[in-house]
Amino acid sequence: MKMQTRLVILGTILTFVPTLVASLVLSGASINKASKALTADAEKKLTAVRDTTAASIQYYFDAIEQQVITFSADLMIVDAMADFRTAFFSYDEERAMVPMSVQEESLVRYYQQQFDKKYQQLNLGQSSNLQRLLNIQPEAKALQYTFISNNPAPLGEKDSMSDSGDNTRYSKVHERVHPVIRQYQQAFGYYDIFLVDAETGAIVYSVFKELDFATSLKTGPYANSGIGQAFKMALAVGDKNRAYLTDFAPYGPSYNA
Repeated sequence: MKMQTRLVILGTILTFVPTLVASLVLSGASINKASKALTADAEKKLTAVRDTTAASIQYYFDAIEQQVITFSADLMIVDAMADFRTAFFSYDEERAMVPMSVQEESLVRYYQQQFDKKYQQLNLGQSSNLQRLLNIQPEAKALQYTFISNNPAPLGEKDSMSDSGDNTRYSKVHERVHPVIRQYQQAFGYYDIFLVDAETGAIVYSVFKELDFATSLKTGPYANSGIGQAFKMALAVGDKNRAYLTDFAPYGPSYNA
């Protein structure tokens, strides 16, 4: 290779390499700056989403609280509570034409063959504590017999019964009130609505009719559940213009959902 050619090539290299190095440095700085800008923009968007979500959740819970407070002050509900309370504690006597042994056998079959079977399917084969769950008061057994185990509606659809046809005071109140409360429950997307006697803790009414129906939130098998905790907080303060919320947790009557 001639000296002239070598000098041309060397000059070209000496010119190109610094340019290349400078370009790489500038490109790296630009990429780094752009990356930081994108990260900052993403953080701003995530923060905005977080704040919007938090506000939506707060609004949702505030709306529920106002619905509960307004619902409980409705005169129909106030009257229904008084009627249900009287009818609830006399129900097992009025239903005496069906022997308690027959009612208990029916309940045991339902708990074992329907409730516990589905419970095991949803809980990796683990069984519910049936002996503890069946340790409930006579009026609870009688009402669960009528509205759950002897109810012809399939599992998960027990709320379809309005009138049990037994001509008791409880069934007459239930027939009058149930369609209205059930419509409210479905319209606002609640899983269930309960009416609870403050003195005894008895769930005198439930829309959905799961195994918490007619049990006591003071002494029954679900007294320490989320609904039991909310009931006790409301009872302790006794302010009709306040509502109480407990955190999400597995719930036995709903198969530990």
